[in-house]
Amino acid sequence: MVRAGTLIRVGRGCYVNSTQADPFLRRPEGRHILAAAAALAWSGPDLVLSHTTAALIHGLDLLERPGDSVTLTRARSSGYRGSKLGVRLTAAELPASHVTVRYGLRVTTVARTV
Repeated sequence: MVRAGTLIRVGRGCYVNSTQADPFLRRPEGRHILAAAAALAWSGPDLVLSHTTAALIHGLDLLERPGDSVTLTRARSSGYRGSKLGVRLTAAELPASHVTVRYGLRVTTVARTV
């Protein structure tokens, strides 16, 4: 299905229907947003997109384009910190008021991201 163009690979073991991916792929940051969605699907529900990944999702201007790595934040209480498969994981205090949803993805608010 990937060869036929029906599916697009957006992460290790994660694919999206090309019709659904098309609106994102037309945008400069679209591939990163799809990779972010794949990272969240792979990582679990208690993580939030953050840092430059959140900035791209919110459409904030950046001095430099981020690399391929997606950044996720987990509440500090979990004690987890590390990186794997193009995902940078961080731990920080993360009140519910600092989290919003954009494109169906949990992401830090604009204020928290800045």
